[in-house]
Amino acid sequence: MPALGHMRAVGGGAGGFACSRVAWGLLGLALTATGCEASHLIGSAGFVRTRFVEPQLVGWANPQLQLGDLDGDGVAELWLLDPRRGELCLRLAEAAAGALRCQTLDPSVGPSRLCLAQLTSAGQPQVLVAGQAFLSIVGWPADQPLTVAQRYPLTLPAAHVERSRGWRAGGESATDVVWTATATQPIATAWLWPGAAAATAATAPVPIDFALSAAATALLPVSPGRDGGRELFVATLAGVEHYSSRGTHSLLPCAERLEGSPRLALLDLDGDDDDDLVALAADGTLQAVERRASPPGWGCLDEAPLAEPGRSLLWLAAADFDGDGKRDLLAATAERSEGLLLWRRGLPTLRYPLSAPARAVSVADGDGDGDPDVAVVLSDGSLEFFHNSFAPR
Repeated sequence: MPALGHMRAVGGGAGGFACSRVAWGLLGLALTATGCEASHLIGSAGFVRTRFVEPQLVGWANPQLQLGDLDGDGVAELWLLDPRRGELCLRLAEAAAGALRCQTLDPSVGPSRLCLAQLTSAGQPQVLVAGQAFLSIVGWPADQPLTVAQRYPLTLPAAHVERSRGWRAGGESATDVVWTATATQPIATAWLWPGAAAATAATAPVPIDFALSAAATALLPVSPGRDGGRELFVATLAGVEHYSSRGTHSLLPCAERLEGSPRLALLDLDGDDDDDLVALAADGTLQAVERRASPPGWGCLDEAPLAEPGRSLLWLAAADFDGDGKRDLLAATAERSEGLLLWRRGLPTLRYPLSAPARAVSVADGDGDGDPDVAVVLSDGSLEFFHNSFAPR
């Protein structure tokens, strides 16, 4: 992404499915339907950083952030939502200063969560807002207000919303599955959109409710998962549960360490080519569970990445940032001096200072080049966009 004169650069890169067996087959999960850290390198290694000052965001409480390139023009879009007031904003990463485009959504949307998902096999991905009573699709025509284009009733308020790739007979679908879960009831819902090329977002999805063992504090749907199957990890107040399309369901070990986790991530911690689970604990530390191949199962790990006395983490996600074919771990901390930390197995941890503590972080391919980028909302009302410039390893 070129540096433009109207932006202040702060770093440089260096280094339809009916509710039938067809719909069930898309997911195939074992669920019950219910109607020592290396030395730090400091700076912008691997990223080109751009900072935007947006005073309008200063008063936002618990902002939601999603990064994407929905129209495929190679310009990253930063989508922001104030879940308390229902205010949705869009900022293009190459727009002039003061170009934050905002709209207060229908009050009936209520406190909300934000998600970007591919709902049709043709056309652009969509902006979804999951609220108290509705799952809403937001339209964003050029030079027009952001509006709720369609909405679908929720039986329970959505405290969590995630997406995973959809599946149909023979393999991966072009459409995503959107998952919602409530904070008060042990239920998760998978929303399936028809995948025909001629379908539009106006086509109503099929919601399928699944019974969980306890109410969710975080969801991590994985598709494809291990051995090409589908997996769902659910953090609850009782620990983390694992559901598999192979027909298995288990409570992962070390339940007392994992209970109530607000974020989960999968990556290979030990180099055995099996993805392990990392969970953000309530005290801001990371806890890890190892996936074992023989005998198949899970085991506790006494050490987790980024462990350092006094460090408190706020957020985490896994993606292949450096292009070596293996997921890395990105975490946000409460300290400005090491606002973001990037852990890569066998390499020094990279530390990225921020001008203020992070309030929200999103990882996605924001500019269509196939590499994961990063966007951050800071407590001082500014936004930072990290364009991935790692040289593939």
